[in-house]
Amino acid sequence: MPAKYAERPAPRVTGWDREPSTTDERNFTTHAALGWQAWNGMSPEQEFCEFAATMARVTGARIVIETGVGQGYTTRRLLDALRPHGGTLLAFESDAMWRGKVPLDLGDTPTGEQLAAADLTVLDSDVPVRLAEIARWRTHARAGALLLVHDCGNGHADDTPHAQIREHIESLGIAGRFLANPRGGFLGIQSAGLRQLPRSGFLPPAAGEVA
Repeated sequence: MPAKYAERPAPRVTGWDREPSTTDERNFTTHAALGWQAWNGMSPEQEFCEFAATMARVTGARIVIETGVGQGYTTRRLLDALRPHGGTLLAFESDAMWRGKVPLDLGDTPTGEQLAAADLTVLDSDVPVRLAEIARWRTHARAGALLLVHDCGNGHADDTPHAQIREHIESLGIAGRFLANPRGGFLGIQSAGLRQLPRSGFLPPAAGEVA
């Protein structure tokens, strides 16, 4: 079973059946501060999902990539955020079990060409897949594109997947900052070739790039 899901069985009710109520994140991350909420041990924190959607909305992202769709808590919020300005979500899920439950047309993992077209990329796939996606984003993302990664560690032990993801991001030298959500996150920007952003949003595609 992929690393992301190895610790706990799949929840009996997934977000695609119906979205259940959240519960205290301390049930899943024992060292979490009071006030954080999640649906289960595999879902992102509710606040992380809402943050991803807010990023898509306030930046006016035209193309958003999400990997590790799973139960769809982030996905549904991204779709709602993109709908008013006509943005597009490209969704991916590397785990066949979840891919069979998701009512969307999914790929396994984005290509370099797809990552080059994205204004915002949200990564929450199985850990080995996510590590490769982070490196692929670093290579292909256009200047000014944004990266949001879940499970980057926040007080987690050095031998956890969270710490592995954090170390991988640091090793690639991606500009940005780690976030304070209990399971950890990272918000990055592709700084290579970055020039001053236009007031209206993202840089236009460079010559030869996919729009």
